[in-house]
Amino acid sequence: MGVSVRWFNGEQHAMLYTFTGNWTVEELLGVEEAVLEMQGNHPTPHDINVVVDMRNSGDVPGAFIRRVRQFNGMHTHNDGYIIVVGIGRAEQYLFNLINPFLSNLMPKIRLVETLSEAEQILQTKQTS
Repeated sequence: MGVSVRWFNGEQHAMLYTFTGNWTVEELLGVEEAVLEMQGNHPTPHDINVVVDMRNSGDVPGAFIRRVRQFNGMHTHNDGYIIVVGIGRAEQYLFNLINPFLSNLMPKIRLVETLSEAEQILQTKQTS
């Protein structure tokens, strides 16, 4: 259970965050150190996209809402899309509520149901 992160593809165009079971904001913030290490060990001249797999996630913790502004500032110069996979209706409602607090990120966020849809978005972005 928790949050993990790894490269989504061999070309290092996307990182995959996987949320499993009940997770905490502290676990999410904890993987940021791994992300910085991954980016430092594999510098990329291209955008790095993020795929967020919520298909096996438990409920979004209440602390996430209280700290959402902190996530708005977690981006780098070469951030690409943030593709969120498999959120339910309750999470979509929550997502709509926090939109105003994610002004820097909103243009980059895409909501999809499957990893295949996420891959299609990434392929389209790479060819454009």
